[in-house]
Amino acid sequence: MYKIPCSTSSAAVASLILGLGSAFSQTASTAPTRESAALLTFTLGSPSIETSEQQLEAILQEPDADSRHVMLTALGMNMGKTNPKEGWGFVPKKFTLRQDREVYWLALLRSWGENQPLEALKACEDIQAGEQRCMAYAGAVEGWAKTAAKEAAEWSVKNLSRTCRRAALGRIGRVWGQKNPKEAAEWAMLQFDEIDRIFVLSEVLESWADLYAPNAATWAGKLPQGKFRDLMVSKAVLRWADYFPQTAAEWLMKNPETDWLLPRVLAKWAAHDRANATIWLGKVTDESLSRQCSIAIVQECALYDPAGAADWALANLQGEDLSLALGQVCQDWGSEYPLEALRWAAKLQPESERINATQSILQAWAVVDSEQFSRWASEQPPGLDKDLGAVQLADLLARQDENAALQALMNLQNPALRQGAMLEMFEDWKSRDEGAANAWLQKNPAAAAVMKP
Repeated sequence: MYKIPCSTSSAAVASLILGLGSAFSQTASTAPTRESAALLTFTLGSPSIETSEQQLEAILQEPDADSRHVMLTALGMNMGKTNPKEGWGFVPKKFTLRQDREVYWLALLRSWGENQPLEALKACEDIQAGEQRCMAYAGAVEGWAKTAAKEAAEWSVKNLSRTCRRAALGRIGRVWGQKNPKEAAEWAMLQFDEIDRIFVLSEVLESWADLYAPNAATWAGKLPQGKFRDLMVSKAVLRWADYFPQTAAEWLMKNPETDWLLPRVLAKWAAHDRANATIWLGKVTDESLSRQCSIAIVQECALYDPAGAADWALANLQGEDLSLALGQVCQDWGSEYPLEALRWAAKLQPESERINATQSILQAWAVVDSEQFSRWASEQPPGLDKDLGAVQLADLLARQDENAALQALMNLQNPALRQGAMLEMFEDWKSRDEGAANAWLQKNPAAAAVMKP
């Protein structure tokens, strides 16, 4: 850790540490740790550092970005409370890194907006119009919402437009939803513009679900039937499922008009507790809904553990559902990590499952990186993998020369695979150019004997 010759007044250190604590309830910066608090105390604990400007300069010398942002957040919050105009004056002249500057002034504006909202919002005009000014407005009104959420929201509707308004209303909705969610939700529903309603109410309902999810979901469920209600119910229920997926799923089962969300809830649950989600899935008696839940579980789990997702599908699905789920997992896996996926597929039994999985993997690989795939296929020793690779190579060749592609398939060692691949390619050719396909077949009786079309 970079060390700065130390120490400042104990009052300054104490005020910044207090600012640090409040800052972290409102920012996505690094979570406070004993180490970062110690770093803050050490860095600012020097008698040679007497002013806020010197404190800022000392912080900016810290080479570790996470630690630096912790301290910039604390200083920004403190300056917003004690001397916001001086703190704001540092913004254009003290920073070389954009991220450092944004961390500092967002913390300052949140704090300033809580105490002097109109002055903080006026200061935002110093920033060039665009994305950063929108961020500044959102930070200031977020602070304002802590003390007067309705006023902050009404100011935003009156004075901001498009992206700036949406960002501001979203921040206000998050804070308002933590303090008085029903009031916030009712205010949102009075807004003329549907986009405003969506941005505010989405954040309100998620915050409400953090406090008491059943009330949030029930309130949303009473909205007029339609896409807007469905969206709002999903905001509450899916946030609920982040923490208590079982109770969220049980609520959905008691409210059949919203059970279309059950697959997403079960998928969230299975992502971190596959065993219990699978047991609970047995309670779903509707066959179609149960199938949808199963497919959703496989898709969600495959994002983090494709082998585990595929194994779950093999253990819990059958027939068309199994083929669909495994095919999707293998294609996604094969497009990113084909060799890893092939190692998993090589263990499958019976051979028909291994063939289906391997074909899906190779097909995806051939699409995203035909050069690497072709090299791999050419290097395989005689056997099933080489035959399956040859099938995909023939598919690529068939785009230019069906005759040559079918001739290549004649060399496959596996009789069943040879017959199936040749017949499929021939029928596809025939559907596009029946005359040419039939003419080729008449000239190649050996191929006709293999296919027996």
